[in-house]
Amino acid sequence: MTTKKKYTLNIFEVLDRADRGEIDWYRGLNEEERKEFKPWLVQRWISSKKLQLINEITNPSIGSLPPDLAWRLFCAIGIPGTRNYKFPPTSRAVQKDPILELISKSYGVSKKVAKTYLPILSSQDILELAEEQGWEKKEIKALKARLEKNA
Repeated sequence: MTTKKKYTLNIFEVLDRADRGEIDWYRGLNEEERKEFKPWLVQRWISSKKLQLINEITNPSIGSLPPDLAWRLFCAIGIPGTRNYKFPPTSRAVQKDPILELISKSYGVSKKVAKTYLPILSSQDILELAEEQGWEKKEIKALKARLEKNA
């Protein structure tokens, strides 16, 4: 019989404490809680709201930092009142996105690079790409509805 391990750290509480800049929080953890604290996981969640800060501050060195120093960095980039964190999608989710596939095919770039084009392209630009790629009217209509929903 396998028993499920009950974690004592709640990721949303951890994120809230980082956003409030509670630098001493990590020091107050017991040994078991410190083992549960995973800087890479906290970084992944924080990146859903603060990607640019994460890329500039923690990404280059997160694997080599001691957890207490990683925690201090998370507190330094925290923004009080930040809510509604969402776990960023994996690369598989990115690969299945028809808009990214369209941009990737149209510009001859990877889907990862195509994702960086999204803020630059307007909905009209994306619809024109679909027409150029020979999408059927039914597909273009569905794409237009999706773009309007996400606008």
